[in-house]
Amino acid sequence: MARPVRTSLASDEYLILVGQFAYMVASVEGLLMFDLNGLKQYLPEQLRSSNLAGKSTTGIGQEFLKYSVEVADPDVRVYIETGGRHLCEIARIRNHVLHARPVTWEGVEQILYRWRPDAGDYFPITKDWLSDQIDTADMLSAELNRLRPLHKHTAFREGSVDTQKE
Repeated sequence: MARPVRTSLASDEYLILVGQFAYMVASVEGLLMFDLNGLKQYLPEQLRSSNLAGKSTTGIGQEFLKYSVEVADPDVRVYIETGGRHLCEIARIRNHVLHARPVTWEGVEQILYRWRPDAGDYFPITKDWLSDQIDTADMLSAELNRLRPLHKHTAFREGSVDTQKE
């Protein structure tokens, strides 16, 4: 255990998977948010980090989708639109974890259980389920990195402060 507490917790292995998944979601969101400034010359005013910073992951994704149609540059538009879809998808998955509750599963181990009767969500957040979601987050991240228009991003263009050689 990283820090001893009085609360009954799941195994270290399980908690590492929960943490890894949560961090990967934040990483996908961060990649997109931090790219906005470097791509701002191609983006509508509404797609500024300062306008989106207080929104949920789903809210940011919805804004990306809403304003992607206003992006004239095709490379940037595909990146923003795909980013919006991926943020909405990964937020939905992440919410299953964040809104689940601890249970003793099969009489042995502590895990999270998603219980949302109105939506028909009843399932255990098992190590296998978490591993599958980590794979999904990794795939979404890889696709975004493949689509990332670095050739148009101010931080990566020839002559920018970040790419000048001494």
